[in-house]
Amino acid sequence: MKMNKILMLGTIACLGLSSCMNEDFPSSSSVQGSISLNVDYLVPSTTRAVDTKDFPVAVYALEGNKIFAEYEYASQVPAEITMPVGSYFATAHTPGNMDKIMSNPYYQGVDTFEILKDIKTISTVVCRMANGSFTVRYSQDFSTAFSDWQVTIDDGSESALIYTKEKDGLNPPTMYMDFAKGVKELTFNFVGTTVDGNRITSANKWTKKQAAEIIAESEKQRAILDEVYQRELEKLKKLHQRVQSLEKANNF
Repeated sequence: MKMNKILMLGTIACLGLSSCMNEDFPSSSSVQGSISLNVDYLVPSTTRAVDTKDFPVAVYALEGNKIFAEYEYASQVPAEITMPVGSYFATAHTPGNMDKIMSNPYYQGVDTFEILKDIKTISTVVCRMANGSFTVRYSQDFSTAFSDWQVTIDDGSESALIYTKEKDGLNPPTMYMDFAKGVKELTFNFVGTTVDGNRITSANKWTKKQAAEIIAESEKQRAILDEVYQRELEKLKKLHQRVQSLEKANNF
């Protein structure tokens, strides 16, 4: 019995922080502006809504990554924050750290922004799912044919996602996995015992191309922080140059 006919694998669809401002934050200028900082999320169409109110939020200076402010919950972020002019970035994420294997999705995001003199900036940290989701479904033929089984999904790291009849039954919950960086393939292993007592094993390797919908989504979310950071940094540099030119032209 071929595995692809009896199993269906679904596709991927800061602890202890306190709300405070860093009083030791260095600033070479007393000129200030302000920001309205929001936290939002972007989810796959098959994923349930996310409440970002309890996401920890931190604001850093773009140069040197010096922290300016941190909030234990997004709901504690003031409607407007007064800050020295300069370039910054803000981060937000699901409470706690992202484990290798989790029962819930983990979201994280970053946004960069520029604080300008006497101007209120609006910034939104959009959090995206950073781990990949797996859903295993057993067909009627499978449950009739096997009395026991174990399904293992391995990306080559030290941890693997394991489903068993004893632990997960016929309707295992969706699980979430943080893929090893640069993973090229997934290994899908099956060990089962038929109702007649025969032992059946199967091992399938999915290359990156074959498992593109699973791996690519995870890598896309992993890279989003670096991509956004670099792209927004270039925009900020150009904006900063324009502001300096305007100030010079108008003798600010």
